Amino acid sequence: MEIDLGLLLAGLVYGQGWWRWSQGQPVAGSRWRLASFLLGLMLVGAAWSGWLSQLTARWLIAHMVQHLLLMLAAPPLLLLGAPLRVLAQAMPRVMGRGGDAGGAPRLGRWAGRWLAHPIRAGGLMVLVTLGWHLPWVFALAMGSPAWHAVENLTFLVCGLLFWWPVILPWPGQRQWPRWSVPLYLLCADLPVSAMCAYLAFCGHVVYPAYASVGGRGAISALDDQVAAAMLMWVAMMVVFLAAAVVVVMDMLKPAHP
Repeated sequence: MEIDLGLLLAGLVYGQGWWRWSQGQPVAGSRWRLASFLLGLMLVGAAWSGWLSQLTARWLIAHMVQHLLLMLAAPPLLLLGAPLRVLAQAMPRVMGRGGDAGGAPRLGRWAGRWLAHPIRAGGLMVLVTLGWHLPWVFALAMGSPAWHAVENLTFLVCGLLFWWPVILPWPGQRQWPRWSVPLYLLCADLPVSAMCAYLAFCGHVVYPAYASVGGRGAISALDDQVAAAMLMWVAMMVVFLAAAVVVVMDMLKPAHP
């Protein structure tokens, strides 16, 4: 219930700011930004929903779907909505207005310069992903709703930081040349792909909690693990490749005078 109220409040604040922005700058505050941000909020809500959380207790593949929603699907959609830019419109006295980096809130400028640096953002994303899939850490999240919530929150926050250098939302500041983005995505994909390969081909159940779950039907715990690993493996490769293609195509566009 708390997460639903928080997402609803975020949507209302964003909608107010987007309306003000679209009135002043119709092109910048395009409707696709509003749709992207709201869809991102919906995916966060779906990942945190009770029905999916119940499935994660029985199926590893459901757990992987939850992780992918929070780190691969929702973050880029939220950032495409330029949330800090819109928030500056919704709360002008607190955060200040303006379209340049000088009018950005101090937290946003700091995140754009330091926390969302490609090495830090990419490294943190990889460490968090690998860390939460260690058997004993995974068991901690499986055995405690509070730790499961912490797991979800870290995936969402790290996902936002990871996608920041790729999307560069306002007041994002480019740290590396744009051509380095495909390499950045590749370097992040390789260690996670290695983890997925291990889960898919190791030949035994890595997470004992799923081995003891009954009533699976036709699929075994090992088959569930293989399916979950392949889902994460393929989904990350497809999304990262699509993002790299978009960046390259944007770089190949002729520069406007």
